[in-house]
Amino acid sequence: MLRSILTPLLKSAFDDPQSSSQPSNNVPESDDSTAEDFAYDVRVEIMRRTVEDVKVTHGSTSQRENLEQIFTVMQQDARMKDVFGELDGFIAVVNVLSTLRDAPISGEEWDHTMCIAFRVVILALDDHHRNNGIFESTIGFDALKEAIMPSMLTESFYRLCGLLLALALLDDALFGFFLSDANDSEALFVAKDLDGAIATRLGDNLHLGQPKSLIALFTLCRALSPPERTSYIIYKTIDRIAGAAHRHQALLNAAGLMTPIFDALYSPEGSHILGEDSRHLLRKTLRRLLDIGFPSASTARDVLARGLSETGVNSEVLSILKSGARSRWPSFLSIHRNGSLTFVDESNKVFPPPLGFSFLAWVFIDSLPSSPQASIMLWGARSASPSRWIARFNALPNGSLEYFTPLLHESFASPPNVIRTGRWTHVGVVHHASKSSSPSIRIFVDGREVAAGHSGYPKPSPPPTSHITGYDSFDEDLSDGDRSSRWSLASCHILALPLQPELVLLGHRLGAKVQTNFQDASLFRFLTYQMYTSINVHLFGWHGRPNASGQDRNDGLAVLSKGLTGNVGFDESQIILSLHPNNFMDDPNFEESSGVHVVRNTGTNVADTFARVEGDVICSRAQPLDLALWKAGGPAVTLEMIRLSTTTEDLITSLNLFLDTIKTSWQNSEDAERMQAYDVLVSQLRTKASLFSAECFHSLFTFLGIDLTSPEDAVIINPVAYRSIALDFHFWSLMPSSIQVLYWQHFRAILEASRFHKFNIKQRFAKRFSSPGVVRQLLFMLQTDLFAEDMVRQLVTALEVIAKSNWSSEASIKPILSYLAANLPNHAKSPFSVRSVAMSRIDRFHSHEKAALVFQTFVSILEDDASIAKFNAALPSARIAILLLGPSPTSSVASLTIRMIGLHLAAFGNFTRKLELASFWHILRQVLPPAWDSEVSDAAFDLLFGRFKVGVAGSTDDSVRCTPILPCIMSALEYGLGRMLDRGTYVGPDLLSHSEEATKTGSDMEALLEKLIQLQASSPTFRLAFRTKCLPNFITFSRSFLGRAIVVNEASTESVISRLTDKLSHLATMLSLDPSTSGIQIREVASIHQSYYGLQDLLQNSSAPRSPTSPKTALSQPDHLAQKTLLKIAGWRASIVAAEKQRRRKAYQDLREKLRAMRQLTHWESLVHHERGLWPSSSAPRWRLDETEGPYRIRKKLETEVEVVSDAPLDLETLPRDLTDAEDWVSVQQVTAPWDEAFDFSITEDQGWDDDLEEDRLRKIRHELEPGDVIEVVKNVSRIVGVDSSPGLLIWGQTHLYVRDGLVESSGGDILEAIDAPKDVLSVPGTLVIDPDPNVRARRWSLDSLASFSTRTYLFRDVGLEIYFKDSRSLLCVFGSKKERQPVIAKLQKILNKPSTSSTASASLLRTPLVSLIPTSAKSFFNQPGIDTAQRRWQAREISNFAYLQILNQASGRTPNDLTQYPIFPWILRDYSSDVLDLSDQSIFRDLSVPMGALTPSRREAAEARYNALTEIGEPPFHYGTHYSSSMITSHFLIRLEPFSRHFKSLQGGDFDLPERLFIDIKKAWDSASVDSRGDVRELIPEFFTCHEFLENLAGLELGTMAGGEKIGDVSLPPWAKGDPLLFIQLHRKALESEYVSRNLPAWIDLIWGSRQRDVDALNIFHPLSYEGAIDLDSIKDPLELAASVGIIHNFGQTPRKLFSSAHPPRYMDGELSLPLGSSYGVPEDAHLLLQSSRAAKVLSSGIVGDIYVDTANERIIPCPPRTLIVPGYAHEKIEWGFKDQSLRLFVDKRVVQVVESVQVTCAIFSDPSTLLTGGSDHIVHLWRIQRPSSSASASYAPSSTRLKLAHLLRGHSDRITCITASRSWSVIVSGSEDHSAIIWDLNRATYVRSLWFERGVVQCAIHENSGDIITCSVNQLSIHTLNGHHIASIRLPAAEQPIFSMSMHERETSLVPVLACGGANGVITLRTWNANDPSSVSASGGPIQKKTSNWRIKTLRQLKLRKEVADGRWTPGVTALEFVGEMLYSGDEAGRVHAWCLPE
Repeated sequence: MLRSILTPLLKSAFDDPQSSSQPSNNVPESDDSTAEDFAYDVRVEIMRRTVEDVKVTHGSTSQRENLEQIFTVMQQDARMKDVFGELDGFIAVVNVLSTLRDAPISGEEWDHTMCIAFRVVILALDDHHRNNGIFESTIGFDALKEAIMPSMLTESFYRLCGLLLALALLDDALFGFFLSDANDSEALFVAKDLDGAIATRLGDNLHLGQPKSLIALFTLCRALSPPERTSYIIYKTIDRIAGAAHRHQALLNAAGLMTPIFDALYSPEGSHILGEDSRHLLRKTLRRLLDIGFPSASTARDVLARGLSETGVNSEVLSILKSGARSRWPSFLSIHRNGSLTFVDESNKVFPPPLGFSFLAWVFIDSLPSSPQASIMLWGARSASPSRWIARFNALPNGSLEYFTPLLHESFASPPNVIRTGRWTHVGVVHHASKSSSPSIRIFVDGREVAAGHSGYPKPSPPPTSHITGYDSFDEDLSDGDRSSRWSLASCHILALPLQPELVLLGHRLGAKVQTNFQDASLFRFLTYQMYTSINVHLFGWHGRPNASGQDRNDGLAVLSKGLTGNVGFDESQIILSLHPNNFMDDPNFEESSGVHVVRNTGTNVADTFARVEGDVICSRAQPLDLALWKAGGPAVTLEMIRLSTTTEDLITSLNLFLDTIKTSWQNSEDAERMQAYDVLVSQLRTKASLFSAECFHSLFTFLGIDLTSPEDAVIINPVAYRSIALDFHFWSLMPSSIQVLYWQHFRAILEASRFHKFNIKQRFAKRFSSPGVVRQLLFMLQTDLFAEDMVRQLVTALEVIAKSNWSSEASIKPILSYLAANLPNHAKSPFSVRSVAMSRIDRFHSHEKAALVFQTFVSILEDDASIAKFNAALPSARIAILLLGPSPTSSVASLTIRMIGLHLAAFGNFTRKLELASFWHILRQVLPPAWDSEVSDAAFDLLFGRFKVGVAGSTDDSVRCTPILPCIMSALEYGLGRMLDRGTYVGPDLLSHSEEATKTGSDMEALLEKLIQLQASSPTFRLAFRTKCLPNFITFSRSFLGRAIVVNEASTESVISRLTDKLSHLATMLSLDPSTSGIQIREVASIHQSYYGLQDLLQNSSAPRSPTSPKTALSQPDHLAQKTLLKIAGWRASIVAAEKQRRRKAYQDLREKLRAMRQLTHWESLVHHERGLWPSSSAPRWRLDETEGPYRIRKKLETEVEVVSDAPLDLETLPRDLTDAEDWVSVQQVTAPWDEAFDFSITEDQGWDDDLEEDRLRKIRHELEPGDVIEVVKNVSRIVGVDSSPGLLIWGQTHLYVRDGLVESSGGDILEAIDAPKDVLSVPGTLVIDPDPNVRARRWSLDSLASFSTRTYLFRDVGLEIYFKDSRSLLCVFGSKKERQPVIAKLQKILNKPSTSSTASASLLRTPLVSLIPTSAKSFFNQPGIDTAQRRWQAREISNFAYLQILNQASGRTPNDLTQYPIFPWILRDYSSDVLDLSDQSIFRDLSVPMGALTPSRREAAEARYNALTEIGEPPFHYGTHYSSSMITSHFLIRLEPFSRHFKSLQGGDFDLPERLFIDIKKAWDSASVDSRGDVRELIPEFFTCHEFLENLAGLELGTMAGGEKIGDVSLPPWAKGDPLLFIQLHRKALESEYVSRNLPAWIDLIWGSRQRDVDALNIFHPLSYEGAIDLDSIKDPLELAASVGIIHNFGQTPRKLFSSAHPPRYMDGELSLPLGSSYGVPEDAHLLLQSSRAAKVLSSGIVGDIYVDTANERIIPCPPRTLIVPGYAHEKIEWGFKDQSLRLFVDKRVVQVVESVQVTCAIFSDPSTLLTGGSDHIVHLWRIQRPSSSASASYAPSSTRLKLAHLLRGHSDRITCITASRSWSVIVSGSEDHSAIIWDLNRATYVRSLWFERGVVQCAIHENSGDIITCSVNQLSIHTLNGHHIASIRLPAAEQPIFSMSMHERETSLVPVLACGGANGVITLRTWNANDPSSVSASGGPIQKKTSNWRIKTLRQLKLRKEVADGRWTPGVTALEFVGEMLYSGDEAGRVHAWCLPE
């Protein structure tokens, strides 16, 4: 089988057996040496002959004997392994194995032969890198498996499995591993403890040498399907080996084990034969492999794609992926046994450097050495002369780090256990050279300094210096313990300076996965949010504090802050060594199969230097899941998994995948912010509230940095995600109540319980979440019914925590007080207490109860001294108390107000005066009595005795401290007693209805009297206060009460009254007995007794009831000052209530807009559902004509109609309905606040409260703005698209221009939905209002992208404005009037620096995008001479006929944006029936001198008759009642393309026309327009010359069926088009540029735009309504008439504006018509005349020319080396890539201003001066923006401020991107890849369009700017496609031209012959073109013969050969760069020369 590949690779040494042993004549040899050489030669000869015998011997016995001989020889001399490999020994052995498969031999003989063959292979491969390389390159395990694979399952299967296992572990003792022995109790097939049995057989010291052998074992098992037990044992063995070490997982991953396991588990053909135990085991093995990562991007894509199934998510795959998401493994080098990396620094620099040095590394130590004398050498520096150690850095067995230098008498070590096993650890050592440095040596672990000391600096040693990591083979001091060490290295750096500790910390925080040399200008972007937050916490903790040495840490803060922005204080010249596994490679000095490896040193980009890999070192470059997912689509992948999750378990898994892959990856973090992934996540989870569980909650908040199980560590890690997720209160209102409880608890965790609470407060809430205020949002939630009643207290608790954390006037105090003032008034007079709120539902009717809870919270906050001080300083507290108290407070409000006053009195000594000035006590006396209860009583007496101060509350001290409250208490007593008497007079049922309230009041009064009695008895200060403040009034109301009480007692006999009278009498008695009471007062008190008891006796003797009288007391007397104050407060409260309602309305609208904006976030779906996405959409793409315009406003690019996959509802049904009540829309009345000067108080205070409510009428559109943009101008417009006129807003911001459809601004400034707006707002006639698209988003352009503008007419009204942008798009807007348009024009003129001009045709031409195509000499088009310039250019053939017609259309107001004024082109041919189109025959052309309606005699007669008939009857005469251009005509032609299909149906009333009347045949269309007498006089449109797609029914539209049964599809073409629409367009365009048309076109121009536009003699008069000025829509008031007039214009058409008043001059026809006048030669016409310049135009000293830049400003060419591009228009700026550190660099004035690391650029191109596109080995196209400080020429230029910023990532390729090109004209990108495809991308939208596929990888691509054609080149094929991917032609490249190094397209607008120049490796430049003419088939007349189908071919015009230079010798340099400049071709070659290829002058 393998004899055909037996090709011995014998070295010359083996050709002559004597050569290797021939002694040198000059070197004496000892006898022993000679004998050894002789023995060696003998063994070589034996090996040679034996291997040859194996190749030719057929008998199994002889083969076995020969193999045994080979084994013996290799065993005796390990050098014979080299000989065996070179002699093709592996091929010979595998040949033997293949012959054994079907050989007729005994089983024992087969077994012996197989075993010896495998022993030979094992011995030859063991510890021999070269043989391993030879085996892989010549045999491989696929061939080995094929050689031994039996045809069926036999007993030999178990031996084969053992052989493969032994080969994998390079241990022949395992040959019988799977053989069953009944006598062996440990046999695998009978073992009870299978795990133990397998572990025992395998042993502990497993060494996986050949991982692919395990894969062969696995596939062998899968192929032969052994019994389930056998399969399980095999799988278990593989799993055991994989789990033995991370190295094994890496090896198996790299070998590709993951793919067959996945296929076994999840492929339809494999998964059904697996047992459940085997499935479980294989999933476990997969998890092990995923712990390291994916072996390749393609494997990752395959696995991720299986995460979704047809029915949703694949739960099993997701669970496996979830385990991979936790992986923390970077790429690494595994160093075992004697493995090492040695870098010899030959840079002639001494070591150690003069300043000091630093060593940093990421290491993973599997296990520390067991021997106390052993160590792991992490790094050592050794001098060559003398040979000694300069420094060493070791890991010791006790977990300490040891640093050693010769000057240290003993090693310097850190404390033990600073380094832990089984985890990635960042270690470092820094040694300062300066003696003044304290300390001089520092050792770091994970960024922390763990040891520091002093030592002298080692003496510099002369170069070279060896830097060694791992085992040092020539050091005899190293013990065996060192050699058995196992550890891994992720990266290391050796720097020629001592790093500051802060930079070491930064190195740790960047993580092990980041490959960086710390040169990136934005190092912080490599930080995950977790690491970035840890640094911020670090900085926050450092700020203003000294370090351990007592030094100010601000210097360290500055170092760290600068480091984050790339200013680390050193450049790459100071990097001695930088090693990373990604740079592991074959040694370039050896052949690929040698097995010799090196690691490239990326520390310097000057020269290639390498670290030599020695011993047992393997490299793992597996891609972790987060990186693989980023390449496949980023967060969009996991968002789609979340969207399709239908169970709680799937949602948890998908959510964890989303969160984990963002948490561990800075790339995914960037992507998540760029695509607003957190908002999308919340939008998705809204629809899955029923699936949301506590585990989901914990996952989310753990991601945010908050674990409620350990709240002390809570810190907000990701503020962006926290704002979107945690602060979306509406989202959490949808969650179950159990989740909501957890949610509210998290606020306390982060703001109180966490040890980082100050950081959370100051760096997160205060900075990030202050606007809109979280407090205000929570208060809004309280006013809705979104949260159930059991959550209200939780919400208020969270409010308290948040308010306390940011207790300031604007953030918390004012919002809460506004809410309280508006909601505390209890209009329902609810009796509920704040301590016992029982509400059946939370809504507006319970606003008081909720406000009372908030008030209670507010007062509790004031108990803190700092909080009350801020409150008092911010606002006038006394008057706030009056405001909150109100005229009729509830008991809870009254008690809380009193407590608030008490806190102020305790905190501020002068507060009593403020209360008096505010009349607080007067008001309190008035309003307190009705609210009195036990709660108020407690508060009042606490205030009386000053018990609110901290430490005093609960005291028994009865010393009165606040006497003003005592009259209020007595007023309450008087009021209560009076109420009791009033209720007591009722009789009958009314008495019973008030019994409950009376009982409560009686109890309160009894308690109050008892309290007064107790105080009177115990408190001297109370007695004094009572006597001085209350006694007179007490006497008065007591006498009254006692007198009335007698009457009530008689009437009702209520015992409560009796008790009250007794207690009151008792109090009076105590007062009378008080010795301090004056005599008069004693007598008055005594009179109370006398009158009471006297009256009682009188009543007892009288039978008639008496009515008590109520004498006027102090309470009954009106307090005018209090009433006045309350009246003022009431007015102000009304203002606050109105403001709060308006604020609530605003919050509601904001919430609606937020939900709407979230629903619009669907752009992420296309990332995974496009054709090359992870889950391509099953439906075919629907195409529409893109609005992007190519040169001369050509529109032919197609775009896909975006299909929105998600169907998430808007969630408006979950919003509170009550917020839409009419009362929320009231306006705010301005009322003077109590602290304003206008407020009538005796003394005013300085404090004031200006309500921050500002009516933001534009809030509805603010979320549409770019971040940081500010609205300047808003105008109502109608955006014109075809026949649609959609109302919307034109928004002018400071940085961007926006157009938002569906919204309008009312006359009052409010933003309304257009469908709901009043009709007078839509002032543009013809505006069509349709139901708004919920997914519509504002279109936006940066102001820098503005190119020009033109004023336009619309429906004959001069109110239009067409704006052109640099991205090749345009915008046509119509204003209500010219006045409304003027401010926008002024803005445009200011930006474009253009003076205001009149709306003339010339001025319009000036502002069109076409002006850029006119030479510099004709830049001004202010008037008629401007059009004259264009005319002269056409005459001189500088522009084509097509271009000139487009310019005239543009100048006359025609635009593709408006179907009523679509550009007009002439019919030019009349022959649509011939098989051949002969353009030299003038008879085939149409007569261009007469209009279409007069081409035939009958038509001329009809036109004249019509004109004369109308003249006779006095009507305005015209020749034609129809027009040559209208919206109907345009839609008719373009019916097969969207959006014109829709336009046509709209004009037709919703349906297509009758089939016979549709555009189905070009010839019929011509006949109808030129011959038939039906009035059809239509001309053509530009698409007939540019866009072949409009002739094809690409969308498969159902256009109907003809009468004959023929279904309408594509347009029928003339025979000469051969059924090819593209050929028709090409020939039609060629006819347009023909000599006949060029001569006669002026006559047609005169008819349309010129002197004959209204010429009666020319029969060129159309209906009067078609001319400008015929209809004045503004004057029509009747809506019906207006609509009819608009319809007439739409359907009839408009005659373009007249441009010329005299006959149009002819074109100059001398010479070659395709060349400009005065030019004799052109490349397409005269390629054979091109000659190479005599000497090089430029020579690049650095070597190969990679690109040629044309500097038009300085008229020079600049050759660029490979991987270098100059920025177009900025010759002093360039970008470079391809550096060893994988960086992209921006240079300005030859100085590096920005380094962007880790971008892996392979190719790059500029699409314009501000847009860079790069392709990379990561399969992704990066779109960058170059940001400059100012675009103004006069602005000062700061090079360092020019920056690259990543804007978009374009994913679609599945392999390395090899080439990229772009066209700004067509807004298209084309990228080619090794995945055999080229992808077309949309440059404007940064989206995928389509793919082009090839047999091999694409190496070059280009775009023809004139036509948009795409040229791609693979290794062996050149292909041409249209802009829309239609294949034109392909050609196989001759071997001599492979590969193509460079391509360039010749561009000349007047040339219709494309020319492509291709540069090859052999110095040949090939000029090619393509057309549909077969040059071998030409008719006798010179034209092409008749063909039924087109035949496009690529044709070679000429081959140019570079002249050989003497310096090149025999070598011909390849052509590496080509650039056409006009009719000259520049070529750059590998020798660095640039030559010019010129035509004769």
